[in-house]
Amino acid sequence: MLTWQNEVGGWPLMTTWREPFTGDEGRAGPWGRGSALIKSSVNEIRFLARAFDVTGEESYKLAAESGIRFILDHQYDNGGWPHAVNDRNDYDKNVGYNDDEMADIVDLLIDVRTWH
Repeated sequence: MLTWQNEVGGWPLMTTWREPFTGDEGRAGPWGRGSALIKSSVNEIRFLARAFDVTGEESYKLAAESGIRFILDHQYDNGGWPHAVNDRNDYDKNVGYNDDEMADIVDLLIDVRTWH
């Protein structure tokens, strides 16, 4: 999972975590290495935070923190978040209300307050 995190802190949508990222962009899902906020990144952050709690592995904590910064950095002034962070099309730049995107992100940020 750590190898799939991109340079801005997010993760691509619909990627298999069974294999490390090898540089093959064709395996990075429908948005390529661009980050999705819909059913992606939030789940990875939660997983890494739990993994850090269990193992104490600092790389998990750092990746989760980078993911949280990614989410906060991409919040719009109106409070919403884009469907995805990429240059694929104009639709992805719109605030995503479908597929529980906003609820997932807000729930994550509420939970972050209690993490140590």
